[in-house]
Amino acid sequence: MITRIILLGSAVLLAYGIHRFWALLPITSGYGSKYICSAVFIGDHNEEQRKEDLDFPSMKYVTYNINYTDSSVSSSVFGFAQTKAICRNGLGATLINELTEEQIRSQTFNLAISSDINQDDIPWPMGNKIDDQSMPSNINQSKLENAINNMFIEKYSNNLIRTRAIVVLYDGKLIAEKYASGFSKNSKLLGWSMTKSIINALIGILVKDNKLNIDDFAPVPEWNNPNDPRHSITLKNLLQQTSGLDFIENYHTKSDVTQMLYQSGDMAAFAASRTLKFKPGTHWYYTSGNTNLLSRIIRHTIGENEYHSFPYRKLFSKLGMNSFIMEVDASGTFVGSSYSWGTARDWTRFGLLYLNNGYYNNE
Repeated sequence: MITRIILLGSAVLLAYGIHRFWALLPITSGYGSKYICSAVFIGDHNEEQRKEDLDFPSMKYVTYNINYTDSSVSSSVFGFAQTKAICRNGLGATLINELTEEQIRSQTFNLAISSDINQDDIPWPMGNKIDDQSMPSNINQSKLENAINNMFIEKYSNNLIRTRAIVVLYDGKLIAEKYASGFSKNSKLLGWSMTKSIINALIGILVKDNKLNIDDFAPVPEWNNPNDPRHSITLKNLLQQTSGLDFIENYHTKSDVTQMLYQSGDMAAFAASRTLKFKPGTHWYYTSGNTNLLSRIIRHTIGENEYHSFPYRKLFSKLGMNSFIMEVDASGTFVGSSYSWGTARDWTRFGLLYLNNGYYNNE
């Protein structure tokens, strides 16, 4: 009897393990396709850098193929769960989900006009010209250099930090920077969740222009019914991560966030479909779904004609962030939770905006 119970328990555990592993395959494969597509066609990563990009346990089973002709990457895990991402000019890399590749490639948007400004001739921070390269007298240059160098030293083989860039400002002046081998001041780096701060800044612009009020109910079509408990979620709740949505942010398993990022064609719609777990404004819980809802709200607020150029016209160009690119999902909405690329200097310029409480060049 005991043997039967043990065998039955083992079978249940095995079945659970197989089910969990199988459920993760499309997410693992999707991550491989999406990240490598961005890293190659936006970040210009070489083979060694790509190995670093995918150097964690679940990704060692992923095989991928880079197609330089049509700017795409296809991946699979043991030949299963095949996924594909395509890269389009001005839109970045997009995983093919819910729509066909042909449908996604046929999409047309009004994109921002690329800047032809030579920033090397323009003084920092709007440009890359550093007129005064002297170290401030109250800064110990030796200690600063040691601190920076230490950030590039791998001290623990089981906890690699892989620093790729450091830029140091003092009183707004660029006083030091360093890059990992293979990277430079011109290398575009993925910002991951720093992208959320970009979305917050864009919402702030619309609030300043009286096009949004953060105390209003969030204009989410799926929640229009006043009897829907999600109807009372405000823009402020989404901005402050207190929406109360039942959304699990766990990147180590199949969860709401991994399904949204790697299996959904319309990420905002996925987030909008979540039920309410807590009364809005009463519980703080960090989710990428909240920010992707904000990204779609921006789209609906300013309209299709201006949406895809809006961040570039109203934010990036005003800060000198000319390297930046924000990526869209299959529906064409910016993935405001995670996907934007820019040089370390441009990320630093963006940091200055927050350091100066939203002011930049007296604006």
